[in-house]
Amino acid sequence: MNALDGRDDGFIYVVRPDGSSQILAENLCFPNGLALSADGKYLYCCQTSACNIMRFEIAYDGEAPALSGRRQYGPKLGFRLPNAMVTKKLPDPALTKHLGFIMQHVGYPDGCGIDVEGNLWVTLPGANKIVAITPDENLVTIACDPSGNQLHSPTNVTWGGEDMRDLYIGSLNAKHLLKTRSPIAGLKLAHQQ
Repeated sequence: MNALDGRDDGFIYVVRPDGSSQILAENLCFPNGLALSADGKYLYCCQTSACNIMRFEIAYDGEAPALSGRRQYGPKLGFRLPNAMVTKKLPDPALTKHLGFIMQHVGYPDGCGIDVEGNLWVTLPGANKIVAITPDENLVTIACDPSGNQLHSPTNVTWGGEDMRDLYIGSLNAKHLLKTRSPIAGLKLAHQQ
């Protein structure tokens, strides 16, 4: 839970084929899921404890990538719980009855993936929700299950199948992997090309 306190000690690094590594971006708040745009020009990063997505421009100096142009992509995705709530072992009794409402509005983006139309799908495990940020940076709710009966703490999305419309939704808290059909095909990852 300490990782959710908003500290900005996270970073993104690259490991090169020769085994060397280099930090490409620093001062991130719990960097989590990453996704590349279809054209390879942008890297998207879920900042879990900042409740937002950062977008970086990818530039190449020879064969070595560099990240620049860091900015928030799309709207803020909920809000961060106050540190007092994050660090408590047990919820304050006065807050317990409101915890369901609070968790529906907490962002904590975890994983992300991109569909063929350029929408960035983002999982919000605290809210049992999946949203998409459109290319014009509007927010669309894809799926929401406040009860958590079916969509329980989703942590990542990916697509597969011959038409790339089999949607797989992972969760650290569920004992199963959800599979459904997606209205939009997912962008093929490098190993699916």
